[in-house]
Amino acid sequence: MPSAKTGISRTVFIVGLVVAILVSSLISVAMMTGLSAWLGLRGTKGDKGDAGTTGATGATGATGATGAAALPGIQGVQGLRGLSAPDYDTGWVSIAPGQTVTLVHALNTTDVYVYMVGMDADGNQHQNDYGWNLGGSSSLRFGASWNSLNAYSINVVRGAYDSNWDLIRVMIWKI
Repeated sequence: MPSAKTGISRTVFIVGLVVAILVSSLISVAMMTGLSAWLGLRGTKGDKGDAGTTGATGATGATGATGAAALPGIQGVQGLRGLSAPDYDTGWVSIAPGQTVTLVHALNTTDVYVYMVGMDADGNQHQNDYGWNLGGSSSLRFGASWNSLNAYSINVVRGAYDSNWDLIRVMIWKI
């Protein structure tokens, strides 16, 4: 008597095995995706994308009510204002009798306050004969003065017979 075959065929077994592998792979991927989302696991951060275009501007809202006017208060006493550092300072500059020195300040304005001080050979700072002392004759000039101020420079002139203005210092403040 021929023997009866029991069980499943080889083809059914192989197809079942392939289906089982595919199903278990899908279940594994689904579980890892859910598990990584639950644990907060993330991959590396990618590059930032380009900025999008600006959206349309919304409508302007209604103007609110004006508040009550404030009552004027009492103003306090104004304190004294001191001079700040000058916008231009030559430092000490030598000048010979009868010489004109052009100083370039480049402040781009003539709306300025100019302060000039001198120093004699003994180191004494002064403003002796600031401007001109004509010494009894218009040709005997003593002292020093400034002139020809423009937006970029100023001239300083020392009298031909002066003995006090060996050094000059010009400081200029924009007003």
